[in-house]
Amino acid sequence: RTSRDPVGAPIFYRDVPLPFRKTLMNLRTIKWKLGHVSSESSPRTLLTDMNTCANCHSFPTDGSLLSMDIDYSNDKGSYIISPIDENVHLNPDEIISWSDYQPDDGKPTYGLLSQISPDGRYVISTVKERAIQLPTEGIAYSQLFFPISGILVVYDRQTGKFTPLCGADDPNFVQTNPTWSPDGRWIVFARAKADEYKNIKEKYIDEKRKFRYDLFKIPFNDGRGGTAEPLAGGSSNGKSNFFPKYSPDGKWIVFCQADSFMLLQQDSLLHIIPSAGGQPRRMHCNNKDNMNSWHSFSPNSKWLVFASKANSPYTQLWLTHIDQQGISSPSILLENFIGNKLAANIPEFVNISKNKLQVIHQHVTK
Repeated sequence: RTSRDPVGAPIFYRDVPLPFRKTLMNLRTIKWKLGHVSSESSPRTLLTDMNTCANCHSFPTDGSLLSMDIDYSNDKGSYIISPIDENVHLNPDEIISWSDYQPDDGKPTYGLLSQISPDGRYVISTVKERAIQLPTEGIAYSQLFFPISGILVVYDRQTGKFTPLCGADDPNFVQTNPTWSPDGRWIVFARAKADEYKNIKEKYIDEKRKFRYDLFKIPFNDGRGGTAEPLAGGSSNGKSNFFPKYSPDGKWIVFCQADSFMLLQQDSLLHIIPSAGGQPRRMHCNNKDNMNSWHSFSPNSKWLVFASKANSPYTQLWLTHIDQQGISSPSILLENFIGNKLAANIPEFVNISKNKLQVIHQHVTK
């Protein structure tokens, strides 16, 4: 049957070639697209032909800014925050660098899984991080990537200062994958005991050791942080819990759960809990044993888009409806969003009108 609830916003995402080794060798082929579920036309390509690596992106609640990881001038910590209009221009003067946080301590920083705050003032990211990045065989799951150390640091766009988030800055743990509550008062993040960057292939490929994250919740407190507490339903369950996302109405948190690790896990399934924590429920929208991962709520909290490999080794985007009880419908493949031998990933709803975000011009070549 047809829902009476409109989706109400387009989806911003990337099309990338596989395997990931091929992606890194062909950065110019990556395409950033914007698609409307209500349209019979295929999503529009906004940006391509970049010779720098750009990755995770996020938007404030009102869709006024595009924030994105972007390697610029050989700085892996570069991050751009650009105003959204009909034409978006990515300019070097809009770039900050996570490398500017404690630059003299000898520890490298990329800035991993950054997220802009709902009001657009702050950005939070994992810094001083180490991550496992190992190529694997095949196309569908062609790399093993997960962070094993790092702390959460906040950048204040108003003051231009970087500050560690107290309570999520313990070097004995990896604190990563942060997400904001809609009111900006809380941060939920993934945490695990930090691992040394030694014998990686032997431990995690040959010996098949597990690396599991629990979800924690901490008050933001205007950047001062507080005490991090395990999130009930997303911790201490013998699984790896990651990619938490609040619904914009503040009612729910949807997260991924797998046996181990984080990104690109074949057994990853979406679960839903009340935002304060509670008994997790496996969502009906999941496609069995074919990765159900990176997800985003529509601005009205009625719909969820997520990535899955249910039909193809090339990741595709799926849509599900969420009712008042947090029950999801069977998922629907977004057929118009399918590229030719390209994986669609990192989908994010963006709260903009149809005349916004028509094209992105980039002026940030290496």
